[in-house]
Amino acid sequence: MTAGARLALALLLGFAATTAARAAVVTAPGYLAHTIPTPDVAQGGVVRRAGALLVGQGTFGPGSEYIVRLDRNGATVVATGFNSLGGMDLEPDGTLLVVDNGAELPGALTGDTLFEIRDALARTSALPAVGHEVLPPGTFPAAQDVLIIPETVVVTDAAGPGAGRVVQVTEDGHTRDLLTGLDFLGGLAFLTGGTLVVANLDGSFVGSLLLYDVYALRRTTRATGLSGAFAPVVDGDGTTLLLSGGVADDGSGTVVAIAPDGAVTERARGFGFTTEMFFDAERDELLVLDAGTRAVTAICGDGDADGVCDADDPCTSSRGVSGARLTIAAHGRRLRFSGGTAVEAAFDPAANGLGVLIEGGMGSVLDATVPGGAAWRTSARGKRWTYRDRRGAASGIVAIDLRARSGMLLFDIAGRRGAEPSPADLPLRASLVLDPGGIRRACGVATPTCTFRRGGSVLRCR
Repeated sequence: MTAGARLALALLLGFAATTAARAAVVTAPGYLAHTIPTPDVAQGGVVRRAGALLVGQGTFGPGSEYIVRLDRNGATVVATGFNSLGGMDLEPDGTLLVVDNGAELPGALTGDTLFEIRDALARTSALPAVGHEVLPPGTFPAAQDVLIIPETVVVTDAAGPGAGRVVQVTEDGHTRDLLTGLDFLGGLAFLTGGTLVVANLDGSFVGSLLLYDVYALRRTTRATGLSGAFAPVVDGDGTTLLLSGGVADDGSGTVVAIAPDGAVTERARGFGFTTEMFFDAERDELLVLDAGTRAVTAICGDGDADGVCDADDPCTSSRGVSGARLTIAAHGRRLRFSGGTAVEAAFDPAANGLGVLIEGGMGSVLDATVPGGAAWRTSARGKRWTYRDRRGAASGIVAIDLRARSGMLLFDIAGRRGAEPSPADLPLRASLVLDPGGIRRACGVATPTCTFRRGGSVLRCR
């Protein structure tokens, strides 16, 4: 970045960080925010795959920023020696691509280029930035973001009004200007079908979200006149774009959703200044970096507003069970659950499986997921299903009988293994999980009245 452009962008970020009123993050209805603590101040970019989160860390300065992986083993530093980290992206083989834009800092040993960190999801020792450049230092004087798209890699060079560009990096290490004449560029995103999305701030720091066709010839504008435009990502529906860097009417930083028709709605506010983001499709969850914090903010779907992310919630929407009957006998070794609940026309347990969840005051009595597959039988008209497994491989479930009728599902489930409930477990909550493999799962839920009989050896609920 030229000295003038870098100073202008630094003033912008400093202004946003100091004037935005950080508060508790508030999300739009149907969403929930929670934080993932990081060892140090979050910097640059963030990505996640298969439960492993990679995020930039440290403070701005020559060689003082680094990248850490957070997973079930804790925090592992995977790369060190960066000056001013920008965005990052992951190759399918686990190689992390990341940009740095601080080569001109006194004492910097590298920077203003693209780096690759191999085995970022598995390595146990840190690689130095020096020696792992894809291209020579100084190649991108204002490197801001990197994006992997089919068969190529692109980098934003946020050089300022009229000088900003998007650069293609070829497999043989050459570069080609893909887009020129832009301004203070933020991040990049890619829509299925070949549309490249570019976040741009003009000389007055007014944001726009620009869309280019696969040949970078035809340009359209998804939205303009934005209060900020730092990083775009594609939402879970594949068409809505989420954008960081804006300012809400209360002065706090925001993330907004921009529909294909350009309509802008707020997804979350309460940040100091939102920078890089990543959408984790596996969990239907947005990861957001808030400048100056030691955490990643995660915004997940919470369809039933119960304070649990849909990805972690066994039931994301609930409907009642009519005629519910539940019997647990012989100290949990025999179980029967039956009744009827509303069901969608697309219901197909033979393909998607079925779940049974029985919860009490002392914890789970039964948490069974019966997978789809060969153990299921479906009637010729697709309205009746049976499941048989004498071994009870799915948490003791040995038999399931289902019948669909007029939008209702009549069910009868038998099992022979579960926890032994006690009076402290009452009342019980019994749920039939209709699509246990999906992110959003409908459940038939019953809270019947239960009584112990035969000296406490049988629990019957109606």
